[in-house]
Amino acid sequence: MISLYAGAQVLAAGKTVNSVMDIELKWGILLSAAVVIGYCARGGLRASIITQFVQAMIMLATSAGALILATVIAGGPAQIMESLHSIDPMLLQFSGDTSVLFLVIMVIGFIAATLGLDLALPYLLVRMMATRSPGEARQAGWVYIAFVQSNWMAMTLFGIILRTIIPDIPDPEQGLPLFAEMNLSPVVLGIVAGGIFATIASTIDAQLLVLSSSITIDLFPSLHSGLVARYGARYRVAVMVLIAAFVVSLALVVSSSVFTLILSTVAVLGASLGLGMFIVISNIRTNSNAMITSMLTGLAVALAWRSFGLSEIMLEALPGFLCGLLIHTILMQRARNPGNGSHG
Repeated sequence: MISLYAGAQVLAAGKTVNSVMDIELKWGILLSAAVVIGYCARGGLRASIITQFVQAMIMLATSAGALILATVIAGGPAQIMESLHSIDPMLLQFSGDTSVLFLVIMVIGFIAATLGLDLALPYLLVRMMATRSPGEARQAGWVYIAFVQSNWMAMTLFGIILRTIIPDIPDPEQGLPLFAEMNLSPVVLGIVAGGIFATIASTIDAQLLVLSSSITIDLFPSLHSGLVARYGARYRVAVMVLIAAFVVSLALVVSSSVFTLILSTVAVLGASLGLGMFIVISNIRTNSNAMITSMLTGLAVALAWRSFGLSEIMLEALPGFLCGLLIHTILMQRARNPGNGSHG
């Protein structure tokens, strides 16, 4: 799932380069991947954290600046509301019991998807484990929440306003670079493009680090130790390049949008790995069989839910999570029976 998530990020980076620099999409993907691999393979976690701090500052400036400029160009809040109403009178309102019920179900589904964003992304857990104390981790958590929410809200509002400025965009995921190209000087356009790329790169490098460490250290610890002793940094760089090549290949062949791919990936992660993390941090009594079975159940239900088209009603994170949790509860109830010989 993290590989697919990373592939979606590389695809987004390629779209940015394609829009701003008028380079073919596949070459934009390859160029973006090469840039990220260049500093990530050489610097490791420290390079990732340092670059992400700089990228975060660029992202904040870009999202806030784009929102303010779009509001001014669109004529202010009153004119924006009037323009949106003329495009679609129902765009910003719900009416009738069915619509309200649909909105509630949709919101619940998206809330459940945050299990994938907050509990199931390994690179966030790596950052938490890299802090010096639990207190520092809590402080960083509040900073992270403020940063993410401010960016999401700014870009969501910007996307709504963009409907009034550029009503017909061939690819909505290229809306920000297209808006910048139409309204900004080449120098400022470059800064905005840097902000977009920073948003993407800050995620790709963390994902590549987690993938490489999981495959080498976690799956093959003995082999990893021997190769590190023999080849040192060259081995780490080679692993990173191979994993990046796999991720880039996914980006080149994927046919869905970046939004759809990331949303489905996060939802499936929330129903499986997020479920396991929830059980651990909630101090729920468990054992290896119950944990593995419940996570696989959540994964299977989430995939089936999406394959049957039910994700149009509710994201698959919640039904997968609840089914997995139910299976875990049943298995642990059986484990409490002294007659079956199982232990928690």
